[in-house]
Amino acid sequence: YGGSGSGKTILVGSLAAKYKTLFLNTEGLGPQSLNVYPDWFKNLDIINIDTITDFDTCIERLLKGGHDYKAVVLDSLTNFQFVMSDEIIQNELSNDAQDIKKGRKVYKPHDPDMLEQMDWGKILHRMWLKVTKLQYLALTQGIHVAVTCQLGEKLDPRDKEKKEMIYFPSLRGAWQAMIGQYFSLYAYLSGESYERGKDVVFQN
Repeated sequence: YGGSGSGKTILVGSLAAKYKTLFLNTEGLGPQSLNVYPDWFKNLDIINIDTITDFDTCIERLLKGGHDYKAVVLDSLTNFQFVMSDEIIQNELSNDAQDIKKGRKVYKPHDPDMLEQMDWGKILHRMWLKVTKLQYLALTQGIHVAVTCQLGEKLDPRDKEKKEMIYFPSLRGAWQAMIGQYFSLYAYLSGESYERGKDVVFQN
């Protein structure tokens, strides 16, 4: 996990320098920062993940075998969590609409723009299902799995001068602290990257 421009996508994308890699993109325009390494694209297949079904379909096909992928990247888990949140909200709005259509009383219509208290358990559980699917893929298929997260930050409450910051993966709720236990390597990428010819230099 790290801030914008810290080199997260390049770091996980470098798997394609050695392995046939499936890149699950949730970041809009995709991994454009990898254009500096055109040779990687020979080993890289990019699929846009716009729904939970998109993700589930990819993982289930990988688990069935019969492919030559040796690595899977999810870039980023932060944005994928927003995809899950939006589907939860849309499902609740659809349920409200069905209740109204059938003449049932809706005491408090769901907020169309944000998760409500009853939704937090759903998002935590769905996150667990998706992350453990990735973990199972690695353990059973021997596939390298890499996941990025955007950067969250807040003032360190232990710092009386209120100058020190705490950095963490930008994830909802308990997943800020839980995500590390599901991966063999968990790191904060603190540098800023910049291009120098064909090389990428990380400043830490």
